[in-house]
Amino acid sequence: MTVARSAPSRRRVHPAVAATLALLGLVVAAAVVEAGFRLSWRLPPWFAEFGQAGMYAATADGDVGLRPGYRGTLRVDVDTTIAINSLGMRGPEPAPKADGDRRVLLLGDSIVWGYGVEADETFAARLGPRLSTAWTACATGNGGVPGYGSKHMAAQMARLDAPFGADAFVVCGYLGNDPLDDAAPRRTVFAGLMLQGAWARLVESSPRARLMYRSRAALWFESWLANAHPERSLIAQFRFLPEEDEAIKGFTPQRLFAGLFLDAIDEKAVWDAGAPPVIPRSLASLRGSLERMRGLAKGRPLVFVVMPTLWQVVEERRVARVRECGIDPATTERGLAQRRWLETAKAAGVPALDATPILAAAPDPAALFLSDGGHLSVAGHEAIAVWLAQELARLWR
Repeated sequence: MTVARSAPSRRRVHPAVAATLALLGLVVAAAVVEAGFRLSWRLPPWFAEFGQAGMYAATADGDVGLRPGYRGTLRVDVDTTIAINSLGMRGPEPAPKADGDRRVLLLGDSIVWGYGVEADETFAARLGPRLSTAWTACATGNGGVPGYGSKHMAAQMARLDAPFGADAFVVCGYLGNDPLDDAAPRRTVFAGLMLQGAWARLVESSPRARLMYRSRAALWFESWLANAHPERSLIAQFRFLPEEDEAIKGFTPQRLFAGLFLDAIDEKAVWDAGAPPVIPRSLASLRGSLERMRGLAKGRPLVFVVMPTLWQVVEERRVARVRECGIDPATTERGLAQRRWLETAKAAGVPALDATPILAAAPDPAALFLSDGGHLSVAGHEAIAVWLAQELARLWR
């Protein structure tokens, strides 16, 4: 007689184990997707700063600066190598200062830092050898930080003065965005990136925003939403965040593009209903920063340099862009922004130079800028270095 054997019972997986395995699978899948985006998705130009995660750090005085020791690659028109030295400056470690050496500290934002060019191609680096022809062993230091306005440059001057051993200072004001950077009331560091104004508040309040700054896949999704479904995009949410600080009212980036609003003939002009005039506030902020820097210099040479965008250099482009900003070109005057900044520097007791004429005199001024129209190309940096060396030698002879 044959006895039928019962089928062995299948061992049941504990629900907790199953959940753990499923979660682990999701984590692995997410990691694979994230790795795929980081390897294959090239950041669009307007997201280029995301490639610099880790470059920024909070400073002891409550500001935001460059993280010493950072290494990375910035991808814009061409790939450029970024190396931050132990002082938090772009470039190699400064050599020990010998007797008789002179050191010039350059301060500014991304135009000094060298957005889109290598460190040794910036005018900050190329200026030193040229000044050495006028003085014995003159070295320059690149104290530029992307995203800085004049008030941040003043704080950077105070931080770097003694460690760098500065004998003179060159402060480069950038018409392109310094007024907006000075007005932005709040800035913070998240994921090693500098966030300003409403973006800083959004990251503090939105888990979705924090994920976007941490993940390339999430960033891609947000950029897709911005094009396909703008009403659902995080960028749209950012645009409608209410301003919490009176200082920023009226500083609408769309209207104040590239600092062109400073060409308005009427200094009391208003482009946002209900907001106070921005030109007097902007000039007052710049003057306060320059006065602070003059005090920090303590009698050492200090020069303020007005740096334009392509729109200030080529008149046809300026007029076209002013119209795009919703401003009647007839209510503006070419070069008024530069003159206002030069007069502000004079009122603050700081000698000033304007780089606009030397750039406008080039056979092809557009070739001196990157494709964004705001930052200098290698040729532009070289032109500024040659011109600035001559001007500083004349001023400091």
